[in-house]
Amino acid sequence: ADPRPCNAMASYPTLPPSMRGLKRFMTVATQLEGRFPVVAYFCRFHAVQVAVKEHASGPDRNVIISMLDAAEAEKKKLTQFEELHDDEKGKTAVWTLAMSYFAKADKLDRASQFPQAAKLFQIVVVLFDVLHLFSEEFDEPTQNCCKYAKFKTVYINKCLQEGTQPVPGPVDAEGNPIEDPDTAGAAPPPAAAAAAPLLLSSSGDGGSAVETEELLDLASDWSPLVDTTRPECLTRGEPGSLRTVVSTTDE
Repeated sequence: ADPRPCNAMASYPTLPPSMRGLKRFMTVATQLEGRFPVVAYFCRFHAVQVAVKEHASGPDRNVIISMLDAAEAEKKKLTQFEELHDDEKGKTAVWTLAMSYFAKADKLDRASQFPQAAKLFQIVVVLFDVLHLFSEEFDEPTQNCCKYAKFKTVYINKCLQEGTQPVPGPVDAEGNPIEDPDTAGAAPPPAAAAAAPLLLSSSGDGGSAVETEELLDLASDWSPLVDTTRPECLTRGEPGSLRTVVSTTDE
């Protein structure tokens, strides 16, 4: 029997507007679940964890409980995967996929296939956020890759919005090409992304849409997209531990 979940997203509730910041994780999970079911689960569980931390005491409590139910059901379908029971293997699975997509996105960018590159860079950013399930801090090369992916997502879509041709490969804060740099170490300063208030909401040549609100989130701050300081009781990958937090939180 195929151990992979079948449309696991169908069991998760629709996110209310107050949780729109979590949509990116759920979207990427849906894109990945066919080939990478464990990484898809980690994406959704990360969204659940953030929802518990940020919304457990608000009006969305019932939505969170439904999310926990769905996460527990999804995990039961994946118990045979070692990545769910070993932190290092789980971290490696997410990190390896993030770097694989980073390499592919960089290749597409250098080949001037910009909408497709922006889509993959956006997935890379999501996966790096999901890595915070396993580690609070990244080493410098990983941080640089994440910053570069954020910058490229915003930069490419800003160019397409303005009708200008993006520069392939690494560029400086003004959009000028950098000659033969190490890609991961060539991330421009935050000002380059923060200066992009108007961003493309969809692409016109078959590339998947990148929502303006999500890009504005990327442009506004180079810190992780969500707060990564988690309470001691929030065990990585365990919906049950999160349920305890929700059940003891006043409505």
